[in-house]
Amino acid sequence: MRHIKITPYGNIGNQLFQYMLALAIKFRTGVPVLITGLDIPSFGIKSTKVRDEALCLDIKNHTPPLDAIVELVKDVKNIDVNIKCLSTRMCYYSRHLTEFRRYLKLKKNNHYGYNEHYLVINVRGAEISKGVHRNYIPIPLSFYANIIEETGLKPVFVGQLGDDKYSTRLRDKFPNALFPKFNSWEDDFNVICSSVNVIPAISTFSWLATWLSESAKNIYFPIMGLYHPIARPDIDMLPVEDDRYHFYLSDLLEWGNPEETIDSLINDSIVFEKLEGTALLNRLPLTTSTEGLDLDAPRISIE
Repeated sequence: MRHIKITPYGNIGNQLFQYMLALAIKFRTGVPVLITGLDIPSFGIKSTKVRDEALCLDIKNHTPPLDAIVELVKDVKNIDVNIKCLSTRMCYYSRHLTEFRRYLKLKKNNHYGYNEHYLVINVRGAEISKGVHRNYIPIPLSFYANIIEETGLKPVFVGQLGDDKYSTRLRDKFPNALFPKFNSWEDDFNVICSSVNVIPAISTFSWLATWLSESAKNIYFPIMGLYHPIARPDIDMLPVEDDRYHFYLSDLLEWGNPEETIDSLINDSIVFEKLEGTALLNRLPLTTSTEGLDLDAPRISIE
């Protein structure tokens, strides 16, 4: 029997990426494949205990040779493919968006999103506001201000807002915005996924809720942090062929001294270049939308 066994890696967003990689392998092989290892009841994902096969292949970083793995799984009837990391490159997933939308649906009714008059802004706070990961960084408040001015939409801030300096200044800077509070990550996910206009956070969770959306018409996407192809060439989370996305490229933004970094994100007017037309080709690396097999991929965890 062909098995894909997932070792859960990080939080819900990471685990859903692992599941999508398993599905991508399954879809491309066209042969029976059993996926096990994850339990995410909200999406109806359940683990099944299976025996070990004689041949085992481990996937451990962002840039596995997916086409070669698919051919191996086709050819070998008794094989375990162990997914032990997450792989976040668009070329693995883009062609399967319709199938992912079909399978990755929340099983219960949750809070619904906002219509075309609102701009839903997902904020990832908590531990990332303390500089725990060099490329995992909150979005500058000036970016939000510019998109709000550009669109004229009513801002709605959703996500991990606390009593920290960044959250407090965010509330002060946008006093007329909405700040709804929800009781679960499922509510946050569904509000993002069912809204018309969205700014995602630097987060796999936020990225997936946005990309999987069948409601989103405008996604204002800051290319910074782990989304930046120069900062993380092993990661490619830029859906450049998806016309819902409006891309804004920053210089490399990463954590320095935590207090100074937060002050800069709060107070400085940080430049983002809007990428349109051929700029999407000229300003992004040639490895965008490829498997990235020529990259030396660092094994750095993200959540």
